[in-house]
Amino acid sequence: MILAIPGLILAAMLWFFIRPERKLKQTGPQQPRKMSFGYLKTYGPAMLFIIAAFVYVLGQRGTDVFANQYFVYGRGIGIAEASILFSTLKVAGLFSAPICGRLSDTYGRKKVLIVLIIIESASLYAITALSNMLLIIPCLVFGFAAFGLLTVGEALLADITPEKQRGTIFGINLTINFSPSIFLAPALGAIAQLYSFDLGFIILSAIMLVSIPLLLQIKTKPVREHEIH
Repeated sequence: MILAIPGLILAAMLWFFIRPERKLKQTGPQQPRKMSFGYLKTYGPAMLFIIAAFVYVLGQRGTDVFANQYFVYGRGIGIAEASILFSTLKVAGLFSAPICGRLSDTYGRKKVLIVLIIIESASLYAITALSNMLLIIPCLVFGFAAFGLLTVGEALLADITPEKQRGTIFGINLTINFSPSIFLAPALGAIAQLYSFDLGFIILSAIMLVSIPLLLQIKTKPVREHEIH
């Protein structure tokens, strides 16, 4: 309840003090848009990225909903220590976002994304393989890669999405991006009950790699509005 107060205050500030952008007046009649090859060419890369992002974000969403239970019941760690480990999954994001963003500007979005996916997948597997004394290391590495993926992924999506439709595409991406939280908690719980706590995270670490072939199919040349016919 206490943590909800800053959000309510910020929402009020945005509502009353942020002025909406002025829309440009249309000088001519607007022609109805029809689905064509140009639309598929323009929006296809964005849709392909959203599918890839849904796959590679499974690791982060899985730890969001199940890491504390895994640390306590799967690894026998106390609640206080488990909370600290869970925090390390997030704290690396404080510096990974600007670093990975800079690297993506230098070496390319897709290359950095693919490297981060491999790092995140490997570190998630390492969480299940290393001893309790060393768990903090893969947790930090996982957090670094996870938040780097969010930053670089959004930058890539902005590059390949037309400016006028960017808000809609980003909204679709966010909705799909958070949807795994709906089914991952019961799925990981069922796997833990039937088999082991480790198996759920091992499966997620393997599935995340499936996003790499999808990303390789995306054309990263920024789209222009006149490409839509």
